[in-house]
Amino acid sequence: MNDRRRCVVLQLVVLLAGGALVVAWSGGPSRVAVSIDENCAVLGTDFLRHYYPTITNLEPDRVWYYPPTIAILLKPLAWLPAGSANTLWTLLQLVLLAGWSVVPPHLLPPGRPWLPLAYTAATLAAVPVLQNLAWGQVSLGLAAVGLVAFVILGRRPLLAGTILGLAAAAKVYPLLWLSWPLARRSWRAVAAGAATAVAGAVMLPLLVLGPSGTVAFYESVLAQLTHSLSTWIPTNPGPQYLPAVVSRALGTGQGLALAIPSWILAGALLVLLLRLRTEDTPDRELRAFAVAGGLFAFLVRTSWLHYFVHLPIAWLVLGHGLARTRGLDRIAVAALLAISVALGTLPWQIVVSAGFAGRYAGMGWLAWSNLAALGGIAWLVLRPTARVP
Repeated sequence: MNDRRRCVVLQLVVLLAGGALVVAWSGGPSRVAVSIDENCAVLGTDFLRHYYPTITNLEPDRVWYYPPTIAILLKPLAWLPAGSANTLWTLLQLVLLAGWSVVPPHLLPPGRPWLPLAYTAATLAAVPVLQNLAWGQVSLGLAAVGLVAFVILGRRPLLAGTILGLAAAAKVYPLLWLSWPLARRSWRAVAAGAATAVAGAVMLPLLVLGPSGTVAFYESVLAQLTHSLSTWIPTNPGPQYLPAVVSRALGTGQGLALAIPSWILAGALLVLLLRLRTEDTPDRELRAFAVAGGLFAFLVRTSWLHYFVHLPIAWLVLGHGLARTRGLDRIAVAALLAISVALGTLPWQIVVSAGFAGRYAGMGWLAWSNLAALGGIAWLVLRPTARVP
């Protein structure tokens, strides 16, 4: 057995042991969802409440804020009863979780043997990954295809752009991932992404729903989104949108005074992507993916906990950089990595909020975890002495 296979086997052991620990902590398989988030009765709560009705009727549920694309693509699930469809969906989520916990470290050159094992353990404990599982959301699936697109961008720009465009057509906010092809001036990828997004969000619905059905769908989505953004979302503790997190901490409204600094930070991340374009490091694409995913917290008002499934990738590149830095650079990167992992994993949720996800989210811990991880990546990119060979 070669070193890579041995490493994968050990990662699977960590994955199974960690999964058993989560089940034991929850008090049994039936209580995993509610232990992760008190608002989830079963695994796949959002799928049962919102996805399945939208998929079945091809009409937006009351909190559906996205194009009909993903509902159309998942339509075959409506051929099954709701319970069976959710079971199949949950199994798919578990497969994605296993892949996300094992595969990414092997996109890097072989290095420190502890890094893949630490990555697997941290990913399994990551709050956004567990939230995605509990709610039955699509964030992990979108992140998986997004990461594939980033990795193949240099070799297959048209395919990479098509993948990113399809992700954007499904949920809109992955449009921010196109910032990396733009930074790299990969115009074929940008064109393919834009064309696929339009085809998926407009042409496909026109073909399936017809002109009147498509217009009605988008009118309903726009009305619901406008209502939600003006009523309950600004006061909801869930979003990790940085202005919302700061406003909750200060007890103030979300005005321009908070939005402008957030936009400035987003601009700084775009500049960081431009700097990354000039790098020639083995983890460049993974760094870029983590930075582009980090944009969500500064620009997307509905940045729910499960949007941050990119955080384990940020931790991976920080761990990769940590193993190759010295002195002050190592201390700084280690500190920012430790802060980000601590704030973004389940033990911290248990300690600071007695396990209640609503309290944890309300304090904005994932937003701060994201900020710490981005700070660590910026340190690695901008400090010449911290460059990873």
